[in-house]
This record gives sequence, C-alpha cells and structure tokens, in this order.
Amino acid sequence: NEATTEWLLNERKELDIRLGMTASKLDEIYNDANLPHHYGPLCLQIQTAIEALLKEVQGH
Repeated sequence: NEATTEWLLNERKELDIRLGMTASKLDEIYNDANLPHHYGPLCLQIQTAIEALLKEVQGH
C-alpha cells in the first residue's frame, strides 16, 4: 500500500510508532501463506532488529 509506505517514511512521525507499524506489517508478511519458506528466517531476523530499535528508542 503506497499510503502506508509514505506514512512510514515520514520523518515527522514518531519513530516508535513507525517502528511498531513496520513490525506489524512484517508480521503480516511473515504470516502470509504465499510467502516462500526461505524468507521466514529473514523476516524473523528483521523483526528482532526492529524490536531492538524500538526498545532503544523507548529508552529501555
């Protein structure tokens, strides 16, 4: 979705919200039955990196 992409790339929006939305979008992709199996581990690696960034942004 082009509108979602624009919103996520908008630097005026709070980073933690953008990271959370990105994680949610990635979760949708990961759970898509049409996703080739070899992309699953990559999705999980990216998800872990996003979670680490989110914790850093939130000051944990």
